Amino acid sequence: MIVVTLSVIEGTVRRIEYREPREGWASVHCETASDGMVECMTCHERFSSEAQFYDHRDGNACPGNPIGVSVNCNNGVSGWLS
Repeated sequence: MIVVTLSVIEGTVRRIEYREPREGWASVHCETASDGMVECMTCHERFSSEAQFYDHRDGNACPGNPIGVSVNCNNGVSGWLS
């Protein structure tokens, strides 16, 4: 007999962690979705025009690739989800 007890733990997202863009990342392209939005393929942020994407990329506003989430659970435990 196997007994499984499940419980729900609530928490708060402290921050999303990003890996900084590497050298040569300026060659990263964008993709246009079916809804006409342009998506940065590094950080997955969406823009309404390619000009906004290039401002994002060339202005060093791109945080890089998302790699995980830092959370605080309501039971007092801090954690990392990747």
